[in-house]
Amino acid sequence: MRWDTLRMLSLTLLYLSFNVWAYYVKAISQFYILMLTSITLLPLLTRSKELLLYNVMASLAFVRIEPSPFEVCFPMLALLTLPTLLRVGLRKLICANYSILTISFLITNLLPYIMSPYASLSFLVKTVYVILVAYVVWLYSVENPKYRALILDGYLAACLLTSILTIQTLTLIKLNPQMARFLVAPLHGGFRVKGFFKDPNVMGAFLIPGLILSLVNIKDEGNSPKLQVVLTLLLLSLAYSFSRAAYLGALLSYVVLALLTTRKEGKNGLTSLLLPSLIALSATITFLALYGSAYTLLSRAGLESYDYSIRFSTWRKASLKTVSKPLSMLTGWGPGSFERLYYYSSHNTYLRLLVENGLAGLLTFSLLIIYVNYKLFKACRSAPDPIPWALLAYLIGFMANSFFIDALHWRHLWIMLGLGFTYTNEAFSERPK
Repeated sequence: MRWDTLRMLSLTLLYLSFNVWAYYVKAISQFYILMLTSITLLPLLTRSKELLLYNVMASLAFVRIEPSPFEVCFPMLALLTLPTLLRVGLRKLICANYSILTISFLITNLLPYIMSPYASLSFLVKTVYVILVAYVVWLYSVENPKYRALILDGYLAACLLTSILTIQTLTLIKLNPQMARFLVAPLHGGFRVKGFFKDPNVMGAFLIPGLILSLVNIKDEGNSPKLQVVLTLLLLSLAYSFSRAAYLGALLSYVVLALLTTRKEGKNGLTSLLLPSLIALSATITFLALYGSAYTLLSRAGLESYDYSIRFSTWRKASLKTVSKPLSMLTGWGPGSFERLYYYSSHNTYLRLLVENGLAGLLTFSLLIIYVNYKLFKACRSAPDPIPWALLAYLIGFMANSFFIDALHWRHLWIMLGLGFTYTNEAFSERPK
């Protein structure tokens, strides 16, 4: 059976399994049975490690219930990387610059956890887990260059599934709003699409790498109708998240990609990027106007009342309290302590790191992102591979997005970082091909 056919069958199974559970079953146990069957059935029948990796990445579209299908399948993916880990050598891996920064960041989580009564074990475990995700992705990337592209293809498939759910949601709202209620969040008498994510802001941020990957594919492979449709669907889905932070991150990522393209390929490369973007943007704006959502989009352009009354006041209170105590400013109050101290989510990754891990944690995490970006920029200049372009554009957009949302435990962030580790050319004798 052809590879494209297998992938299409797998995505169809994932989509149908979700809908069967959502509308006919509802029990959590049946959700896991349906989703895990759809992820593993075809890979087991075809004995395909590649298809299993692709399906697990595609399952990132379904993360509202925890542990998500991705988490349940993760130990299996991790075990399959052991031969590569033995070949690379644990000592060489630990001595890589990004590993030194990552281990330092882990230490800034462990020390305040031991010292602070406000720290949360579950939050610490999640931090360790997402870091492990980055390293498992890295191991697949260095094991075989085609796995790197396969991971991104699976991720793009997850974005496409999310977009299809957005279209399904918009259709159901017109035909039977009651059936769409678990796919949306309320907004000023209207709605925000959240798909199978816990929050529309997370869904919007999740789609940004998919948008950048779609643009890179169009630029490299030509403006085919299929790729243009995918790009338009992803942009429409992002628009209906009505996430201001995601809009900012997407815009900055796009600007970075445009600058990289202009620097490398000149005006012709920029034109190949702008044309499909304008087509997708025009189609999205037209749809928003015809559907009656243009006013909602415009209303999200400014600050909301809760920004002043809750968010900004919490930021001020947390900043003043942290700065006023030298020890807490240095080491923090421990992972997961922000909600216990201020009874509200931080909505700012950097502030959360300062409060929970102190200046040491904020500095090591920021240096890790900056270091990977620096190595990706060097790879963009020296290699024809388009993947570092997409990764660099996304990570810079992420840095802006993180000023307005908690992003530390985003699986997709650490997946992109794991792919970025590949381009540091450390702890492995072969340069990514």
